[in-house]
Amino acid sequence: VIQSDLGFLKERRLDLSQPLYAYCTRSINKVSARSVQWVNNDPHKFHLVGEDLLIPEDYTGWFNVVKQKTRKSSLPYRRVSEMIQSNMSTFLVAGITPIKAYFMTCRNKTYKHTPHQLLTGDIIRKGNNQILKEGSQALEALYQQHIECMGVTFALFHDEKDRSVLLRTQQNGVFYPIYQEGVAMTEERTLAMQFADLIMLYPPPVMVKLLHGWVPATQCGFTGTLYLINKDVETTVVASTFIRENVVSLEIPLGQFMRT
Repeated sequence: VIQSDLGFLKERRLDLSQPLYAYCTRSINKVSARSVQWVNNDPHKFHLVGEDLLIPEDYTGWFNVVKQKTRKSSLPYRRVSEMIQSNMSTFLVAGITPIKAYFMTCRNKTYKHTPHQLLTGDIIRKGNNQILKEGSQALEALYQQHIECMGVTFALFHDEKDRSVLLRTQQNGVFYPIYQEGVAMTEERTLAMQFADLIMLYPPPVMVKLLHGWVPATQCGFTGTLYLINKDVETTVVASTFIRENVVSLEIPLGQFMRT
């Protein structure tokens, strides 16, 4: 148990002069960043706005790189059929509209299809037999169980739990191909990347767009487009409060003066 002299954080609604429980230390790359605000009608000019942000490399959100000349990241796929034709295998579901789908299970050679929705942040990958063939037992079972699917072509994908997911080939949506280590990036599109992969392939300074992930809950001028300024290895103490009803976890730099 440790106690901090950071009493000034009372203004931030977290009194760190209270006792804290210290779990461990960790050293990790952290990237300093600011939000980007574009200057009207000029794709080459922008302002850095809002609070300074510090993003650890194990942040679990998804990003892609923004081309400063156009202000844009590369376009995602907008239809399931485009994913099928792509040479990429794994995709991030984005956008705000849920994607209609069906879970497919097979037990004792009997197929069952359950309505499902893919949500922003879901990950899907192509199945081995991509298109369900006309006359196949799986497709015939789908038509019998869901008459609204009659005559519609479906493609097979798998989710992160390796469940079989059927999508209409003409289904619209927002799908970003995902970077996979060791796979050649032959696509013209900028890939969706986890933060650790992004800063390895595109060291700061670089401009990125958050496709999906947790955003700061406090007012900080966050715009969704970030300019990553630099990265440094930081060693911190992982700690939490334990004498209040709502436990708060936090990291404290090792250089901070503490009392034990």
